[in-house]
Amino acid sequence: VIVGRLFNKSMALGFCALLMWSMMSLLMSELAAMPIFQMTACIFSTTFLVVATKLTLKKQWGRVKQPLWIWALGAAGICGSDFCYIAAFKHVPPAHIDFIDYLWPFLIILLSSMLPKEKLTFPQIIGGLFCVLGVYFLLVASGKSLFSMSITYAKGYAFALSGALAWSIYSIVSRTVRSRIPVEMYGMYAGIGAVSSFAMHYRTESWQVPTLYESSLIGLTGIFGLAYMLWDTSVRTGNFKLLSLLAYFTPIMSVTFLVLAGKQDFSLYLVLACFWVICGVVVGSLDWEALSKKRSGQFSVKVHEKSAIDTDAPLDIIEKIVK
Repeated sequence: VIVGRLFNKSMALGFCALLMWSMMSLLMSELAAMPIFQMTACIFSTTFLVVATKLTLKKQWGRVKQPLWIWALGAAGICGSDFCYIAAFKHVPPAHIDFIDYLWPFLIILLSSMLPKEKLTFPQIIGGLFCVLGVYFLLVASGKSLFSMSITYAKGYAFALSGALAWSIYSIVSRTVRSRIPVEMYGMYAGIGAVSSFAMHYRTESWQVPTLYESSLIGLTGIFGLAYMLWDTSVRTGNFKLLSLLAYFTPIMSVTFLVLAGKQDFSLYLVLACFWVICGVVVGSLDWEALSKKRSGQFSVKVHEKSAIDTDAPLDIIEKIVK
């Protein structure tokens, strides 16, 4: 029975999504030489075409009939976050990007605390300090000294942090309606991102003919864009708590793939950064009040994973504003 609960179809979709996200850094590091807008245009186009094909074959285009503000919000949040994440690979070692990007769970908590009926708790503050400590070790790893920090990668860190902020803001604003939005909308957001990227590529870049290897990686990365849909479906029907816990290991798996592929040198600073970022996210995300009360030995995670996750406090005010 236990095995059946852990390894059913819904959980398999979640595992696949986590595996895809953990491999994204490795794929992007191989494509870093391509023009940024050309790369994002091709990746977004692949994701859109896959979803559009599904909608056409099943005659389900009516599912993406949504209010205009949902289209705009999703395109800005999803595509903006992905663009910043991809752009960071032009300036920063890939392992660093994952750690910076993975600050988004704490950023969601921090930004949510500024809303009505929300507050920042002591464990969340401690979790935030742990995350900052982890980022510090990344900076130290660049400077090669415990008390010297390199700013060589400042631009890349800015992109990675902007991506985390974009996703955090999108998650907060959309959390009251996310469960009602069909997963196919992720493909439509990618379509908007593709058109925007092609326009920017035409104005600012020259077309670089990709090799067969690069074309294959672009196609694979575009397919990996479906991870949003897989994860969304999984958390709606699967074991959300287990998936949430497993999500904490995504940056660890990502760095492991990079080290094994020779894309990232193994170092003590990298281990420390990984440890403190994960600790910070876990400490800041757990509902310690519920844990202390030992309500049937269960707990809840108060962060928005990259999916349809609702938190305790409603955001009716934000929903009225965006409407």
